[in-house]
Amino acid sequence: MKTPLAPLLLAPHRREPAWLAPAAAVLGILALASIPGVPAEEVEGRFSIAALPPTLQNALHIPLYGIITWVWLRALHHVGQRATHLGLAATAALATGLLDELRQGFVPGRYASLTDMALNAAGILLALLLWHGLTRQLTPR
Repeated sequence: MKTPLAPLLLAPHRREPAWLAPAAAVLGILALASIPGVPAEEVEGRFSIAALPPTLQNALHIPLYGIITWVWLRALHHVGQRATHLGLAATAALATGLLDELRQGFVPGRYASLTDMALNAAGILLALLLWHGLTRQLTPR
């Protein structure tokens, strides 16, 4: 069964250079990693990631890095065979996560975490599996 949304999710936008969306995603992540951590009680009454329970904050790494991987996949889908662009996208997303964690290590109230890297990897893997499944549906046999 083919998913009707698959072509829309996989088709690259030709209006901008392929590197633009991944570059924006990496810069966005690094900007978020630069925001100093604040205790949850200091943000009471206004929205802040710090106000969310720590478990939920950690869980947000999964969809975030899934999206980052998807952006890399869309930019790199034309590079080589399927295994090549899957590997390049995974490497780029993992490198983004590593930069993110390293950056957080230098920001007051933030810290680098292996748990976060593992959750990033889970999001990356889920995106790769979803992409692989959708592209297999669209590939003529």
